[in-house]
Amino acid sequence: MISLPPNCTEKIEPLPCFGGGPYGVYWKDAEGMGHIIIYSPAWLSGWRLKLFISLTQKHERGHAWGVKGCWKPWCIMFEAMMWKPKWKDVWWEKLAGAVMLFNGFRFCCSCQSIIDKSMKEAGVM
Repeated sequence: MISLPPNCTEKIEPLPCFGGGPYGVYWKDAEGMGHIIIYSPAWLSGWRLKLFISLTQKHERGHAWGVKGCWKPWCIMFEAMMWKPKWKDVWWEKLAGAVMLFNGFRFCCSCQSIIDKSMKEAGVM
């Protein structure tokens, strides 16, 4: 798991509604402090819930380290809107998880290099 950036908070809350997403969000406030919320679905439990939270944390921490999103469906930072902006949270975006499974839910080389560079600049690496 990549570390949480300095000046960033993270918390886990229940998913506000059944189904859809988002399952996690990252934003910066007016003071430049980063915030991550992971939404935990009530319909998951045990190891499935732990895996879900871990993968969502990894994705949101990628945003916190400066990755906007990735167009490659095998990267954990994949977001369909990188192909076309109006495709934010399309249903088939969730299917990319099956493709990511074969890549071990890893970052692609481009996204990993952005994270590595940001971590070095922050003195975390």
